[in-house]
Amino acid sequence: ATLHPPTPLSMAHGKRASALNAGNSGAVLMTAGTSIALSLIEAGGNVTLTATAGSITDNLTGDTPNVDGDTAVLRLSAATGVGTGLAALQTRVAQLSASNTTSGGVFVKEATGLRLTTSGSQSVDVAGTGGLISIETLNGALVVEGSVRSTGTVGNIRLRSGETVEGTAATLDLRSDVTSAAGNISLSSGGGIVASSGGKGQTTL
Repeated sequence: ATLHPPTPLSMAHGKRASALNAGNSGAVLMTAGTSIALSLIEAGGNVTLTATAGSITDNLTGDTPNVDGDTAVLRLSAATGVGTGLAALQTRVAQLSASNTTSGGVFVKEATGLRLTTSGSQSVDVAGTGGLISIETLNGALVVEGSVRSTGTVGNIRLRSGETVEGTAATLDLRSDVTSAAGNISLSSGGGIVASSGGKGQTTL
């Protein structure tokens, strides 16, 4: 499924774009001239969302995922924010990378485990006014495979791996660096924090 509207792309609550197939290879590509308001995307392959001059936001009522596919690779690119502090983008995917360039931040809440993988130089890269990053898993490990960086004017970074079902592997695994040019870094976990390949957190004030 491919959509390229020159203006905002808004999915009404409850509407879905589905590319599910038996091979978990179905892909969704959405590129909007300004913003994308998401209801539900279902796919098992690559999901690429680009809000060229705007934001990517949650337009689905409740706590269900905006992007749902337990094998999906999600790539997010925006100018004025991915999710918000009050309404994070909600996912159930395998891998994530995200960038935001101008204002706002990146706010993602993952239902299970999540790998932050590189798309370019970083897995998550936020700049401009704001520069906040908040990524959490509700029940699963969070693995930082590609570096997480904020060069924004505020630049606070929060990474958290949660555990709602006893016995779930819920470590926060730092395999690459987490850096902020201006803000604080908060790392927390329901299953322990490890730096398995030399990853570290660093802030410059």
